[in-house]
Amino acid sequence: MPTKPLDLLIETAITKNTVNKSRKGHDGTPEQGTWTTYVGSLEELMQDHILKGHGLAQTLFMKGHRESETSYGGNLMVLDIDDAGCDYEKILATDFYKQYCLGLYSSCSAYNVGPKNGHDGRFRCRILVLLGRSKQTDFYELQPGEHISLDRVHLEHTAIGNWLKDRFCEQMGLPKLQDTCNLTVSQMFYGNSGEGTIVDGDVSYPCSSPVIWHINNGYLPAEDIDLIVGLYKEEHPEIFEVRMLRSDEERDRDFLLAQWMLQNDLFDHDDLTNREVAEKQIGAACASISLDLCEDYLEMMSVVDDGHPWRQEHTLRASFLRFKEDTRMTLGTLRMYASQGTPGWEARCPLLNGSGQRTHFVPPQSPGFNGLKSTNPINIII
Repeated sequence: MPTKPLDLLIETAITKNTVNKSRKGHDGTPEQGTWTTYVGSLEELMQDHILKGHGLAQTLFMKGHRESETSYGGNLMVLDIDDAGCDYEKILATDFYKQYCLGLYSSCSAYNVGPKNGHDGRFRCRILVLLGRSKQTDFYELQPGEHISLDRVHLEHTAIGNWLKDRFCEQMGLPKLQDTCNLTVSQMFYGNSGEGTIVDGDVSYPCSSPVIWHINNGYLPAEDIDLIVGLYKEEHPEIFEVRMLRSDEERDRDFLLAQWMLQNDLFDHDDLTNREVAEKQIGAACASISLDLCEDYLEMMSVVDDGHPWRQEHTLRASFLRFKEDTRMTLGTLRMYASQGTPGWEARCPLLNGSGQRTHFVPPQSPGFNGLKSTNPINIII
């Protein structure tokens, strides 16, 4: 089992302008624009930042601003573990943790019992994985009218993130990871000071204390990263497609079809209660077509508003408006989830001719979509 080189240090971004789950830190200002580069050991990162509740990222940020478009490089990955059965001792006993993981720390809600969904006393933690080299960011220079998927820009992050979560699930006996926020390159992970009260939406609870943390000193070697990334490129050639932006007429047609889909209860309600699907895929797909779909999206989501913090209208609205009109999710994402929830819906859509084709000509879907066999919308290009 390889041993972490002594001179291999963490290189990632941190902010002092968060305290546990509050995005306003010690001086009361928001965290955006306050991210700085951290280079050092896990021991120092724990004592100086994580155990003070400071925010942690998996990348570096241009000008201290946390967005996918400003993310680059970095050599730290984080797994957000909220799943039942992932006890502290069980995690430490896995070959995955022993070989690849740098350490872990308990989250602010670890062992908490309360009204929030899933707060049943289970152990919750963040697992840190140090990479043997920095992730490469593909800053492709776009020509006028061209568009590429953000998956190409951050391909290495996505490839490594998927590999890590899949290996962890295999060894822990999980069908999938409950929270896959590690795939979002700009995701912030909160530290845990073990003090105070956590306010999470309309739910509050005491911060988990004492904080449990462990240093293991495993890592993911550079040669393993190269193999993981190489295989991902072979499996996802569609990511490298350079597409021309859709015309105004095509975008108008996409808008009408998306609006009809949102208004006709096509989506499986299990998908709508899954944050990764409802917010980060269906919501992002709607925003990529037009931010004017926000009200139709919120009306559709109202059928599953059970008071859970992320499903409340104000939270969904804020999330929706943070997406951009050129996200990696597209109309193809909506059509895929609509077909899973209501097979054959195209036959009753007045905007289509009953065979799934529009009543007016539009450019055909790309081979990357037509050949889609996975249900993972990260592959969708249209």
